[in-house]
Amino acid sequence: MRGTKLAAMVAVLAAVATAFAGQMTPQELATKMANCPSCKTMVNYPELGPNVRADVFETANGYVSTFLMADSKALPACAKWSKDCETAMAGAAKMSRADFEKTFCPYCVGMSDLMARKDVKMESFNGSMGKITVATATTKEGLDACHVMVKTMKDTYAVVPLAMAEMMKNAKPKTAEAGQ
Repeated sequence: MRGTKLAAMVAVLAAVATAFAGQMTPQELATKMANCPSCKTMVNYPELGPNVRADVFETANGYVSTFLMADSKALPACAKWSKDCETAMAGAAKMSRADFEKTFCPYCVGMSDLMARKDVKMESFNGSMGKITVATATTKEGLDACHVMVKTMKDTYAVVPLAMAEMMKNAKPKTAEAGQ
């Protein structure tokens, strides 16, 4: 489960959320990420920015995503960031749905929704340079949710540099605080 969250959460950086993301400009999405309790913890790990290589590919029954580091020396920072993301996401369980969607970015909301689905199986594989995640749907609705998440991931990955710049400008490094 931890690996799935890391692969899903970038990084650097989901059904209802994807529709929301599609309505945002790239700058609005970057700002949302920069203020997301989970994503904004990346500011503590500036070495991730130049090293993250994230891709996602739609498949006939779900998707495959990669979250790799260009330099294996960045893997320990990536693992620490993953724990910060988990801490931040733990706060979401105490929130109303409306507050969750308002507080977290579309990527985090979408991935949380996808991971909670019973008709989508997610498997992560650790490699020497990062993680590969495979999402496999068992229903048409699950497949649709996977493909919507692919768009959310692509939209998010495209604005990571903007979000990182905003995070570095506006945020002071600190650890994740649940629901903050």
